[in-house]
Amino acid sequence: MARYVTLGKKANFFRDSHFDISIAKNEVVELNAMQLNSPAIRKALQGGHLVFTEKPGDEPKAPAKEEKKELTVEELAEAFVGFAGKKDPQKKIKKNFTLDQLKAIAPTFDVEVEEEDTVDTLIEALLEAVNSNEE
Repeated sequence: MARYVTLGKKANFFRDSHFDISIAKNEVVELNAMQLNSPAIRKALQGGHLVFTEKPGDEPKAPAKEEKKELTVEELAEAFVGFAGKKDPQKKIKKNFTLDQLKAIAPTFDVEVEEEDTVDTLIEALLEAVNSNEE
């Protein structure tokens, strides 16, 4: 039965020349029963220089970045209006909104969406609608 070991908290390196085992920081090594019974490895395990750990693939992964929550149409519309008031709004809107999001907020500004609409055409139409509403 194989077990996995890694260095303890205060250890920097471990070397057993008899079995030709070298373990560096953040490295996980699989040891078989014969290697685990080696006097040097047993002493290192008892002293805390080596510690048992899980198989490298079984470690719980760090949580990924929080997934973006789905914004409501009202929140998207507010964000769009915020970008519309800035300098060079088309570049910023194109960078921050997808085609689907633009299609979702179009009815809010009374803009009719057609199948051949692209991100650029929708942005232009929505900006015109926002600017005409402000005046």
